[in-house]
Amino acid sequence: MPYFRRLWLTLIVLQIIACSSSNTGGNKPEITELGLVKNITSEEPLVVDSQCIHCDQSKTRYQWFIEGIDDPVSNGHSYSPTVDQLSKTLTIRATVYNNDGEFSDTKQVTYYHDVITDIASTTGAFAATTSGGYLAIWGNRRSGGFPYGVDEEISHVKSVYSNDIGFAVVKTDNTAVSWSNRHPWNNVVPASTVNLTNIVSIQSTSQAFAALKDDGTVITWGDSTESNSSAVSEKLTNVDSVYSNHNTFVAIRSNGEVVSWGYDTYNYIQPPTYLFDVYRIYSTRLAFAALMKDGSVQTWGLKYSGGNSSSVSSTLSNVASIQSTESAFAALTTDGSVVTWGHELYGGDSSSVANKLNGVVELFSTSGAFAALKNDGSVVSWGSNYHGGDSNTVRSRLDDVATIYSSEESFAALKEDGSVVIWGNDYLLMDSSQSPDIADIASITATEDTFVGLKSDGTVVRMSTSSLGMKEETALNSLSKVTRVFSNDSAFAALQADGSVTTWGGALSGGNGYEVPTLTLPLPD
Repeated sequence: MPYFRRLWLTLIVLQIIACSSSNTGGNKPEITELGLVKNITSEEPLVVDSQCIHCDQSKTRYQWFIEGIDDPVSNGHSYSPTVDQLSKTLTIRATVYNNDGEFSDTKQVTYYHDVITDIASTTGAFAATTSGGYLAIWGNRRSGGFPYGVDEEISHVKSVYSNDIGFAVVKTDNTAVSWSNRHPWNNVVPASTVNLTNIVSIQSTSQAFAALKDDGTVITWGDSTESNSSAVSEKLTNVDSVYSNHNTFVAIRSNGEVVSWGYDTYNYIQPPTYLFDVYRIYSTRLAFAALMKDGSVQTWGLKYSGGNSSSVSSTLSNVASIQSTESAFAALTTDGSVVTWGHELYGGDSSSVANKLNGVVELFSTSGAFAALKNDGSVVSWGSNYHGGDSNTVRSRLDDVATIYSSEESFAALKEDGSVVIWGNDYLLMDSSQSPDIADIASITATEDTFVGLKSDGTVVRMSTSSLGMKEETALNSLSKVTRVFSNDSAFAALQADGSVTTWGGALSGGNGYEVPTLTLPLPD
């Protein structure tokens, strides 16, 4: 079952509303307890209960009020909120009578519906943030699926960050909490050894974190081969921004100086000494490319991962954006042309399609291939055939494409009419040409090796011929009013309009049909 931090148990708020009473004796009815019977999901009615003294319990009168509605929405023991009421506070008032008609002071309790608003993931776990600042965590415990040692510290969550094996949470007071349950062969710098206060933002490599603080300093923790910044610690001041790739961090100071640290077996991370007017930094697994504000590009890192762009330097101007595979870069220029460099087999060589790379409006990538969407709705792809570099078999259907999604080894093109075209390593995958259910698609979400489509009616359709377990199949078929679908390497999580979440996919990665419910919680002081 998902881990859910339930601090709400101590937050119940009872208020006494002064009311006139005909009771002048010493046995005036009194309500001693008032509240909902249990945690409820949005599919169950809310049920209230109370305890009293000097009273007839059967003569308790309730009134239910929804924020923004003046009149009671119910006068009974239960109420089922509508979906649009879930974001409103709920107040329950109770008055109890005795057999003589005498009545108590009115008591009330106010609740809010704590719904999931966003979901982050590692390779094998999920962490869902709720509207009340709590966190639901589930999945592989070796990938951060349980917050060992810090569960008492997880509350008032503002934002969640992740790497491959763990999570880091920034709270509303700008302190941070981090956990990871895998113990790699390397030494680990625990989060408990660094001062996680005044945090502005966090970046991650595969197994380490770096936090930028509000005073411009940077603190690091995690796998020591990636997090160890001791050699550059004196330079990690006056930092404006931090970037990362798979195992290396890069910080840019306010004076333009570039500071780098992390895994350096190949001695590849030596960056330019200074980079002024950086717009954004992109990365492959072992290289970086800095897009400057003037549209030029600076690169460094391992040559065969795109760290050396000297062969195309004369054409790297007026660049609007950059996309990357595992070992190559592709730059889209303002005139719609494309410049590529890096490992030839992973998309660094686009010479075979160079005459078609014009009028490009957006670039997409898998781990080993690129796809260019052109202004006429057509698509050009290149790179590793195994990763989607060859789209010849579906070329006749690649027209009127609106956007493209990618997994590790395949592309899925979403067309203007809501149909889908898939190519790449498409074993066990299917698109609209194979299933009439894959239609009217609004968006697509991918794991490492498969896709699902969110339809415009809020249902979800799989794009795979592989079978699911009965529990997962039932969970998937029951989905409705889905607003977003999230994923990790092998599992999916669907967020529904009522704020609840349903999962399917890899059982060990949190996809075994768990339902993460919404909760109705007492409103804190």
